[in-house]
Amino acid sequence: MSHDIDSQHLTMEDIPPETLSEILSSLDAKSLLVCYSVCRLWNELVHSSSDLQCKIELWADGMEPEYSLPASETLEALISSRRAWKNLEWTSEVTLEMESLWISRAYELVGGLFLQQQQRAPKLLSVSFSRGRAPRITTTPSSAEALEGFHDLAIDPTQDLIIWFSWISGEYASLECRTISTGEDHPLADESVLTFELDRNPLGSFTVQIADDVVAIFFRGTPSTAHLFNWKTGVEIAEFSDTEFREEFRTDFHLLSPRSYLFAHGSDAGPGQIDIFTFEADDYNDPILVGTLELPKLLPGIGLTNVMIHTGPFCAKPIAGSPFSKSNEHRIYMFMLCYDLQHWCRLFVPFRYLHKFVLDADRIGEQTRVATLAWDEWGFHNSRLLPGSNHQWNRQVHGERVALPCDDPTYVHVLDFGVRPQRKENETPEEESNSPLAALSADLFVGSDFFTLDGVFQDSILTALPYRSLRRKLDRSHDMFLMDQDRILAMNTSPFSSSPDKVTVYTF
Repeated sequence: MSHDIDSQHLTMEDIPPETLSEILSSLDAKSLLVCYSVCRLWNELVHSSSDLQCKIELWADGMEPEYSLPASETLEALISSRRAWKNLEWTSEVTLEMESLWISRAYELVGGLFLQQQQRAPKLLSVSFSRGRAPRITTTPSSAEALEGFHDLAIDPTQDLIIWFSWISGEYASLECRTISTGEDHPLADESVLTFELDRNPLGSFTVQIADDVVAIFFRGTPSTAHLFNWKTGVEIAEFSDTEFREEFRTDFHLLSPRSYLFAHGSDAGPGQIDIFTFEADDYNDPILVGTLELPKLLPGIGLTNVMIHTGPFCAKPIAGSPFSKSNEHRIYMFMLCYDLQHWCRLFVPFRYLHKFVLDADRIGEQTRVATLAWDEWGFHNSRLLPGSNHQWNRQVHGERVALPCDDPTYVHVLDFGVRPQRKENETPEEESNSPLAALSADLFVGSDFFTLDGVFQDSILTALPYRSLRRKLDRSHDMFLMDQDRILAMNTSPFSSSPDKVTVYTF
């Protein structure tokens, strides 16, 4: 009886610390942050545990752990990486030689792997990057038969997957699903070759994209067309040919997730819009429109004449050999918008806002009314509009960062939309850093700013998505930057570049 009476007067302080730590370890990062302010004991327990601190800091940076390292080592690597990117302070700098991207047939940079199908050799160049090691470079000769009709490739190294797009002539094209490691048919593909009708020369603007078990190929032009496949089962999921948008550059397409995509388009009249669709991946079906986001209103006679979508790659699994990988849910979408063939700007929208229309449709059901929002209803809090230029090269975006050239080609410009304004480490560059701060300019934008494009928009546009702007001086001039989670590849895109070309790899 006395035991029952005593148990009624137990407090949280009576729970053994090891038991309380085990309870806290079952919580997610957001709940752990709440526990900070419950009492001093809980605060001390959270702060003294590497496991709990690692969970919180990974969540704060939008990272997912690889789980092969102890939490203390993962936490140390994360904080080191965070500080390096915050100061653009790379830990190593290596110069490589490869064929100029103007000359090569195709290239990709995903998950620490750079692939280039060369034109002049011809060889498949593979550069494998890993933390703390020199790049591993290999080349594989490509036979004339293998390159016959070859136009592009897409990869997901986390699935050992490469998909080749080929079209020779006539009415049919193919997507071939192979392994990166051996070049053989991918063992998870029921049908290694996916064929579809294509009655026009694909030379021009098209993209091949992979999101987990889905591969999509999109052709801009006359008209815009797309084909979606489940590459594992070989099932064609969807196909559309949009006769309404015949102008070559006024549409673009991008997979948002393995079950949704974006379709952005403009016209001579009207502000243009971003449509969000969902689809099923088990059988052929008609995609469902679940949301429409209108772009800013234009002055009379002004049209949206070009739109391009850029974002980081979707990886189905964590990156091998890395203690953490950027979550697919923490990506920024960059919409390159051109008005009247000459006025460019960049619109940045986070994945999580775009994807909420997909989640809402799943929660409410297909019978819900499509959410159509005017710019004034969504643009202010959920986007940032900045000056832009015609810069079409792929893989300049990864996660929540964007690497851009500057007017002065001896500088690199990084925009980071992964800032969390309430966290103190997002204030200024670290004073104790070894970075030559005189060569670095850093600005944090957490309030709203007006953007004006003379002769284009009806009014000045106010947007408030937080971001950090970093500019760092380099030792040599570059006019293009590719990036992934741990590095920036700096190069030049002039069609008169020598072959091989010099590429500088800055690793963080």
